[in-house]
Amino acid sequence: MAGDVPYVPLSGDESGDDAAVQRHWRKYSPLSSAGDAAERFLATAGLDRGPWLAVGLAAGIALWFVLGAPWQWIAMLAICAVLAGGALPVWGHGDAWVHLRMAIAAMAVAAAVGMALVWARSAIAGTEPVARPM
Repeated sequence: MAGDVPYVPLSGDESGDDAAVQRHWRKYSPLSSAGDAAERFLATAGLDRGPWLAVGLAAGIALWFVLGAPWQWIAMLAICAVLAGGALPVWGHGDAWVHLRMAIAAMAVAAAVGMALVWARSAIAGTEPVARPM
């Protein structure tokens, strides 16, 4: 244990070239530990990942009710398209976080489909709003 402690020069005992020595920061976990933990969770989930698509679809339907105007629905559909289209090529560095990229893209697509589904349903079967009180 005593051999693992790095040498820290104090005033008066510098050798002159210690300023060029660069050491790694001491840390207990890597910086991307959240992404790695999510990837491990998704990799071990197996077929239990499928029902989450229903949750994404329900989240899209709920978003349609929460958001109030058509411009907000279009903006949310655009955000979902950017997430779905951007998750695969942006993080596509080899085999890193394959399950996480696929989960982000699939949930974004499911939320967009849920939003578009309820929007189309309300446009087809919905009644016209009352213009003024009668």
